[in-house]
Amino acid sequence: MKSIFSLLFIFSSLFAQAQFMGWDLRPQGLRLGIDAIPAIGSALQPGKQAFGVDADLQFNKILLAADYGVSRLNADGPNYRYTNEGSYYRFGADYNITHRNPFGDAVFVGMRFASAGFDEQLINAYQVPTFGVIRDSTRSEGLQANWLEAVMGLKARIKNNFFLGFTIRYRLAAGLARDADRLESFEIPGYGRNNSGGFGISYHIMYRIPFRKPSPPSLDKLSEGIIDEEESP
Repeated sequence: MKSIFSLLFIFSSLFAQAQFMGWDLRPQGLRLGIDAIPAIGSALQPGKQAFGVDADLQFNKILLAADYGVSRLNADGPNYRYTNEGSYYRFGADYNITHRNPFGDAVFVGMRFASAGFDEQLINAYQVPTFGVIRDSTRSEGLQANWLEAVMGLKARIKNNFFLGFTIRYRLAAGLARDADRLESFEIPGYGRNNSGGFGISYHIMYRIPFRKPSPPSLDKLSEGIIDEEESP
């Protein structure tokens, strides 16, 4: 809860700064797309199935970003079977550091609040001489994990309104709500291995829906640019 309030404070600060600087806060465009990394992971890792979508809404230099995904993992070993199934979401704000970019390209830094809900089960098999194979099952349902991410990345227009890009994420340790007698979680959807922290990456394939046509720079801005070029050695 504290993390959500912290992000809301950051959002309000960004918008207050935007209003102070005289930025136009009408939305300029909406990008929708998929995250290719879960699909690549599903193809490369046996027993893994995952899919993710993402979006961002542009307000001048501020981007409100969100993504959602689902994940399922089946891991088999000689004497065990582990399953994990759930979903996750992230939301936050980015600041676009590019200058005079009317078409939506972005080089950005930002923050995310992320949350995952999932169920997991571990089945162990034991060979007992007298009774044969005995299976012991431990299942945890309704697990919830929250974490914060510091992000930076790039989204570039390739053709018309199609964009490609990436986001590098530094994930802080996840806070996992669980009972002491429950199974120690191995995997968290959208996060990875429990207690791993560290870096992650998303690769975006997106389409932008413009809400307004890009306006040409004003005569004042053009004259300022000409003057700056003339004064520069």
